[in-house]
Amino acid sequence: MTTSNNVVSIENSVVARVESAILNALSNRAGKWVAPHIMTNAADNVATPNVNVFGVIDRMVQDGTLEKTFRVVSDKFDRAVQLPMYRLTPTYSW
Repeated sequence: MTTSNNVVSIENSVVARVESAILNALSNRAGKWVAPHIMTNAADNVATPNVNVFGVIDRMVQDGTLEKTFRVVSDKFDRAVQLPMYRLTPTYSW
């Protein structure tokens, strides 16, 4: 086994732990939409500093594990801001 294989294996292990932490954080939300900080807080407990948590979240959306939508809110200057919201897909089986 070469060094590059070890690095890929460690990276896959860390990404799997991050995904598991996100799934655990969302599984108790009863399908409600949550802001990204809920998932990043859960992932920060298991992620190493060089892991892009938002990249993992985006990949989970592409895989169909998470759904993503946007909620439009107004800031203090009355500008419309789109905030991303996430939840587990209704067909996802834990």
